[in-house]
Amino acid sequence: MLGSGRGRRNRELGKAVDKITSKRRVRDILPVTITGDTPATFRLGRYIDHAARNSLEEQIFGKRILITDGHAWTTPEVIVAFRSQSDAEFGSAS
Repeated sequence: MLGSGRGRRNRELGKAVDKITSKRRVRDILPVTITGDTPATFRLGRYIDHAARNSLEEQIFGKRILITDGHAWTTPEVIVAFRSQSDAEFGSAS
C-alpha cells in the first residue's frame, strides 16, 4: 500500500504510526521509520529490538510465584493447574 502511490501524506502517515506505537514499551521494542518524499516512495522500516525485548522480559514477563500443597506434582502439572484455574475464572466471568 505504501508503494502504490495511494498512501497517506508523510505527516498523516507519521501520525498514524505514532498512534500505533504510542505505548512506551511498543515504541522501545518496535522502532519504526518512514522514508520517502511522496506517497509512491514512502517506505516503512521496522525491526524488533531484541535487546529491549529481552530487557522487558526480565523486568515484567513471567514474574509469578506459584505456591501449592501438591508436593507430588511435577512443575508442568502445577503450571497446567494454575493456567486451568485462570481459564475457568475468565470463563465464568462472562
